[in-house]
Amino acid sequence: MKKVFAIVLSIIILSCSKESVKKCIEILDGPFLDKDFCSGQSGLILVEVSFDGELSFNYNNFSVDNNVTKLDESLFQIFIDNPVEIAFLEIYNSVDCNVSKKIDLTDENFGCITKT
Repeated sequence: MKKVFAIVLSIIILSCSKESVKKCIEILDGPFLDKDFCSGQSGLILVEVSFDGELSFNYNNFSVDNNVTKLDESLFQIFIDNPVEIAFLEIYNSVDCNVSKKIDLTDENFGCITKT
């Protein structure tokens, strides 16, 4: 019985390759918003991301890939021309892993308040 178990176990281990394991995305820092964005005008989001593969960015359910600038290995700047008070920044990679972050301009804890 022990020999059969050892053979089955080795087959299971050998059948798992690195390619079958999805690489995930993690937001390391941010998002940070510039003052124009915080006041509801066209502005910038900065976000630091740990990832593998190509990335795709959505803001408020719309692709903003054409507005993304990679500043270094993990830091991205995203230009948003029509910010809304509450939206999600979603980041996807080439193996369909994703992460999203709620951007809420009305939340005092988010660090971006435009009330006077």
